[in-house]
Amino acid sequence: MANVTIIRKWTEERDKKKERLELYYEMEKKMLTGSPLSYSLGSRSKTNYSMTPDQLRSAIEKLETEIEELDGLISGRKSRKVVSIIPRF
Repeated sequence: MANVTIIRKWTEERDKKKERLELYYEMEKKMLTGSPLSYSLGSRSKTNYSMTPDQLRSAIEKLETEIEELDGLISGRKSRKVVSIIPRF
C-alpha cells in the first residue's frame, strides 16, 4: 500500500484534473450551443473558439483516462498498461 503522503498527492492531482475536466465540459457545451468566445476592440470584433472541437474532445478523453488511472492508484489497483508485441522475422 502506498504511503499517505503519496495518496494525498494523487488525490490533489485527481481533484485538479476533475476541475479542469469540468471546465472542458462547459467549453464543449458552449461550442455545441453556438456560444463562441467574442472579443471586440473599437469598431472591430472577432469571434472564435480557443480550441477546435477535435482538440477539445482529445483533451477531455485524456483527462478522463488520467483521472481513472489516479482513482486506481488511490484505491490500490494497478494502473492499466497496454503492451503490444511486434513479431520480427
